[in-house]
Amino acid sequence: MSRERAEPRSAPGRHGFAEDLSDDHRARLDILERLRGAAMTEHELQMLYQPIVDLASDTIVGAEALIRWNHPELGLLLPGNFIPLAEQSDLIIPLTDWVLDEVGRTMSAWQHRDISVQVGINVSPLHFAAGTLATDVIGVVDRFGIPPGRFVIELAESTSLHDIDAVVEQLTDVRDHGVLVAIDDFGSGFSSLERLATLPVDILKIDKSLTQHLDSHDGERRRTMSALCSAVIHVAHELGMDTVVEGIETSAQLDVCIDMEVTSGQGHLLGRPMVASKFEAARLRSGARSESA
Repeated sequence: MSRERAEPRSAPGRHGFAEDLSDDHRARLDILERLRGAAMTEHELQMLYQPIVDLASDTIVGAEALIRWNHPELGLLLPGNFIPLAEQSDLIIPLTDWVLDEVGRTMSAWQHRDISVQVGINVSPLHFAAGTLATDVIGVVDRFGIPPGRFVIELAESTSLHDIDAVVEQLTDVRDHGVLVAIDDFGSGFSSLERLATLPVDILKIDKSLTQHLDSHDGERRRTMSALCSAVIHVAHELGMDTVVEGIETSAQLDVCIDMEVTSGQGHLLGRPMVASKFEAARLRSGARSESA
């Protein structure tokens, strides 16, 4: 998202600086106002699904649900353009509930066409703080009849969690209801080992910041990152977790992940985010390849 800027002045005055702040404030308010109203009711929001591939069978087994906003004036907005604003207001929970409902409806339609996949949905720590996340997730699972092991909630490893006991309680509730829990972006923050030891987790998703170095031309860097990834994968498997390596973009990175016995992979090499109908077609093609192999 960008907007035109005025030509730089040699000595901007305090009044001009205040006007810039006022413009930014009005732009934020305009985005929030539309997100609160028309965006959720006039089909401006859209869910895309990025494939997650089982590396042993080369079969699509799941997807990460990713939200996009087709803004009528600003064009396509990625989550970074509006999710932080939603979290700073009172909109993140209604927005997450919209995502849960949309994904639940899509999964129900797939289920009726014998398409069984896991779908991960990113959740905000503010939803945990409100104390309603487990209830909201379980409500969607029950309403759409999602089978156990299909619905996945993803919590970013770098997320700040203030009441860890309340988070554990809600995660335990959803897991008791057949919902899986994933730690997303593992390796991007500083509380990784603590999270693994504390939270009830089924899936560990390794961040692309580590993946991108698996085929580095810098030999020392490549060896270091490969050793780190291998160690993390070993620990996750010892703890009974599946592993997903994110950000796979080259064949060399894929080969390393296969050698390290990663459970699944995600990234542009394996499939870009796509609308539900295209994901469905890709999943059917993937299944047909697996059956003929």
